[in-house]
Amino acid sequence: MHYYLYQHRRMDTNTIFYIGIGKKVPKAYQGPKTGYERAYAKSKRTDYWKSIINKTDYKVEILLESTDEKFIKEKEIEFIKLYGRKCCDKNGILVNFHKGGSGKGDPGPRLKNIQINQYSLTGIFIKTWEQLKNIELEHGYLKTNIVKCCRKKQITAYGYKWAYTTNNKYNTLRASTARKKTTNRGIGIIIIHKQTQEMLTFRTINECAKYLNLHISTVQKYLTKNKSHKLYNIKYMTW
Repeated sequence: MHYYLYQHRRMDTNTIFYIGIGKKVPKAYQGPKTGYERAYAKSKRTDYWKSIINKTDYKVEILLESTDEKFIKEKEIEFIKLYGRKCCDKNGILVNFHKGGSGKGDPGPRLKNIQINQYSLTGIFIKTWEQLKNIELEHGYLKTNIVKCCRKKQITAYGYKWAYTTNNKYNTLRASTARKKTTNRGIGIIIIHKQTQEMLTFRTINECAKYLNLHISTVQKYLTKNKSHKLYNIKYMTW
């Protein structure tokens, strides 16, 4: 049995945005992609992966092949670590949620034995959660967005603020209302997926633009309603 490591490269910026592995299909069952069906498949991909291919063409590149499955999995972990994940690594460029190597057994960013505090948007304490997975099981909230809040990469997730209980001080996040929307980049931005209604928040226009892989001026046009994004509703945060 042959296994392979592949990457997806976006054509507009010529950068890698996804790393994955697949099992080469036996010759008798091969389709038009010569056995690398998973590398070319568009099904069973995340919304973040789909948001990239909705904006640009992409290229599939086969990096390695081996009969040693363990070797390919180790290389997947190595490459994902090399490029970093947008969800949880500083300056990461990949849309992967998982660290790689162990498939469904690795649900991506996960913290054991670290409690999470949940707060209202005004900073009122609501509840302490024992584990991230408990939040996901009860409410269906994506763990990666909660982790971003705890790491101060975004302000809120799902209408709440979140913080690790290991932090002695909870930093209240504020924004001035006396700023011009067209020029200031620090008043808070909300993006809502039009189909799933999933909400993400950002402190600045710059952070939002980086996440969407857009120029700041383009995001400003969405905010002033001069332009409409096909995947997200983008607006200023109201306090």
